[in-house]
Amino acid sequence: MVSGSLKKATIHFFLASLIIVAAGCSGEDSTGQEKDSGIKMVSQAGSIPSPAGDPSAAGPSIAQIQTALQTDPNNSGLHNVLGILYAQEGNIAGAHQSFMTAIEKNPENVEAYFNLGNLALQEQQVQMALQFYRQVLALDPEHQGALARLTQISKAMEQIREKQA
Repeated sequence: MVSGSLKKATIHFFLASLIIVAAGCSGEDSTGQEKDSGIKMVSQAGSIPSPAGDPSAAGPSIAQIQTALQTDPNNSGLHNVLGILYAQEGNIAGAHQSFMTAIEKNPENVEAYFNLGNLALQEQQVQMALQFYRQVLALDPEHQGALARLTQISKAMEQIREKQA
């Protein structure tokens, strides 16, 4: 039997290990391009687009995406990009709402589900992250990012079970 404080410490260790593991792995994004697959958000194109002509320039701003959404409010991809931008600035509630809106507009928006999984994992909500990654795989069984995350989580949970035995 594991004591309550030991079990709590083990769970915190698990979450910290999982986040470290997730941040350190590499793989392919949903477009098949090699990328750093740390806990990053992705758009349908695989990354946030940069303005044409200046590769060193920052990507679109939140204000630019909000303006575009006034013209095209049902654009699921724009809601996903808005969620990414909110997540990058630390606005977790705004990111979550934007990803959910992206899914409302297009229930098959795989990257919005993947980003919700990443957001949940970042917030140490492992069970919720698992649900989102499984939804990604229900829509796209070969999604490399979701497969990698599920493998990471599974390995981390196995390590915990071994340490508790």
